[in-house]
Amino acid sequence: MDWIYLLLTLAFFGLSVLLIRGIEKLGMPS
Repeated sequence: MDWIYLLLTLAFFGLSVLLIRGIEKLGMPS
């Protein structure tokens, strides 16, 4: 059952990375 928590952690990490990248793009439209 540990792989479920690992998958959730990876999904949350990936989502947070995408969110940060989106905020950076909106914040600094270079």
